[in-house]
Amino acid sequence: MNTSPLRHASIERLRLALDVLSSALEQADLRPLLAAQTSLVEALGEVQQATEVAASDRARLRQQLPIIRAALRRCRQVSSSLAEVAAAWMVSRDGVVGYNRVGSSIATGSAGLEATVSCRV
Repeated sequence: MNTSPLRHASIERLRLALDVLSSALEQADLRPLLAAQTSLVEALGEVQQATEVAASDRARLRQQLPIIRAALRRCRQVSSSLAEVAAAWMVSRDGVVGYNRVGSSIATGSAGLEATVSCRV
């Protein structure tokens, strides 16, 4: 079993990855979003492998936790807002609000509801 300690550098990489991710979400640009996602996965991998906190890093880690929580909250808020904007854009563009299990778009209005209900029967 791996007993690597959680180091301040790992937490700092996690915080930076969350900051880059939220900025990429705000820009709605796919390339930086994918790069940020890769960095986030790597940083989370380091954090998940840790089984203890290095004694020399405990005080700094305690200071970083609220900052990381705020960065995560920001990512969630921006992501949620972006999803709402995308849904509104889809509806305004062609009445599409989502996709069903087979990938077909679901239209607004009763016709889309009837098609969904009849598919499930």
